[in-house]
Amino acid sequence: MYPSVRVRSRVSSAIINDDKCQLKTIIKSLLCNAPDMKACRRTKEYGKYLFSYYEEIRNRLVLNMPGSCTAGLVSHVLSSRFSRNPMGWSAKGLGTLSKAKVYVLNGGILSAKD
Repeated sequence: MYPSVRVRSRVSSAIINDDKCQLKTIIKSLLCNAPDMKACRRTKEYGKYLFSYYEEIRNRLVLNMPGSCTAGLVSHVLSSRFSRNPMGWSAKGLGTLSKAKVYVLNGGILSAKD
């Protein structure tokens, strides 16, 4: 269950205005009005997430900074050959194969001279 539009709006407003006290008040209010333990636990997780990544969330909202999925993408691209079915590779060989795999996934075409 995701927070309602009203809650998201209030949370966004508090973050944009850099008002951590207001954000804390919103989370406490949600906790007090939680209908059951599951909702209470999820609200605590939501609050923990907001405060753990506060600066990043604020930068994204205020400075319109895009997010990044670099670590997940790198993991996904390389894991099929280098993690799940590992083989012994030299550092130079691994670097070359990694670059080649990313090149192909980005639409490049390898030729015999490559």
